[in-house]
Amino acid sequence: MNRSMKQGYLYSLRILGICFLLFAGYIAWYTSSGDQPRGFWSTIGRTNDFYGLAGQWMDQNGNRITLKDFRGKVTVISFIYLYCNNSCPTIIDELKEIDKSIYHTNDHVKFVVIVFDDLREGIGQMKEVFDSYEVNNPNRWQILTSSPNVIMNAADELNVKYSVLDDQTFNYFHTNLIAVIGSDGKIVKTDYGLRTKLSKITHDVAEAVKRVKTIDKSSL
Repeated sequence: MNRSMKQGYLYSLRILGICFLLFAGYIAWYTSSGDQPRGFWSTIGRTNDFYGLAGQWMDQNGNRITLKDFRGKVTVISFIYLYCNNSCPTIIDELKEIDKSIYHTNDHVKFVVIVFDDLREGIGQMKEVFDSYEVNNPNRWQILTSSPNVIMNAADELNVKYSVLDDQTFNYFHTNLIAVIGSDGKIVKTDYGLRTKLSKITHDVAEAVKRVKTIDKSSL
């Protein structure tokens, strides 16, 4: 290979390398831009059965449960930090609005709030805070805490990112999410951000409940 051909070959490799980097950068931007991850990145690692995730949880009354206990129910799920005073109270308010809209489906729907904090030794704190939110009906709402690894696995399944920026000043970072999980554990809806289209979420919950009722009738 003469000198000019070798230079041309190296030049072509550089161009291909630059094109590859630009393409990879675009894919990374496209699949993670905005508040909701898009495309195939958002499905990597998912089990497509939220209720099948391993691990033991504890609710606001100290009861030990697993996510399998929700099978057969439609759940509306979100994540918060217990002492977050920024977006977390808004998330609770949005869940309460959805609850009011679908209260007639009481037997088929559960509202599940997963607390990022490991409060297995501080259940009293968790119950006190949620009593102040007026979401203390255990037949309708369950507030869950667990070990850091179990919480992380649940968050990963729903593409939720979180971290403590400054625990002393209650400064936290986390993805804002309301998710609807069908009675079979499959993810029906993931809505990211605040002040989202609650009517759409309510519609998705109602449709998921219809499917549960259809299954109940067919099993009679």
